[in-house]
Amino acid sequence: RHHMDMVLSGVDREYARNLSSYQKIVTRRNKVLFRIREGVSNKSELDFWDERLLSHGKYLSTYRAQFIDFLNLPTNEASNLKGLSWVLEQSLISEEKLLKNRDRDINAGVTLSGPHRDDFRFMFGGRDLEYFGSRGEQRMGVLALKAAELEFYQVKIGERPILALDDIFSELDWEHREAVLEVVGKQQTIITAAEKESVPKELSKASTINL
Repeated sequence: RHHMDMVLSGVDREYARNLSSYQKIVTRRNKVLFRIREGVSNKSELDFWDERLLSHGKYLSTYRAQFIDFLNLPTNEASNLKGLSWVLEQSLISEEKLLKNRDRDINAGVTLSGPHRDDFRFMFGGRDLEYFGSRGEQRMGVLALKAAELEFYQVKIGERPILALDDIFSELDWEHREAVLEVVGKQQTIITAAEKESVPKELSKASTINL
């Protein structure tokens, strides 16, 4: 979630403003919840914070969903990298839901639903790569995400940022290495490697190497 927020804040200032405001609102609402639980504040104080939570949270939820839809487009560069997909498990909120769960939040002393509870997952063949993926699959998942993000930047701001990859080739087979080569050639790329021999020769010949 934090990584996704960094990407979206980098292409949309309005997202960054809403994110900053939302995080402050959650913190202040949690303090009110704690005071209510301790018997020093009234439940009605939550009305103001709930309204602001909904306003800023809606922007975050909408933009995050659009970003995930972009990542999963069949025409996206990442679709060529072993059919990986991404799932956003959203903790959506509404006025009705906040009211219904108000006592639960008070008992916990924290806001238990909202975009700050969203979860972002890498999926491959119905498996969550965080728990069931090999190191090579996890590396390809990260690369696929980076490739999609680069395309997202291109669409949103008209340019692709520098791509940095740390020892990406050490645990990949040749098929996956070819997928990496397709990505790195589309923008300036910095690659680190523990062993020079792990870097494909065609890439070494076209690169500036610092030992």
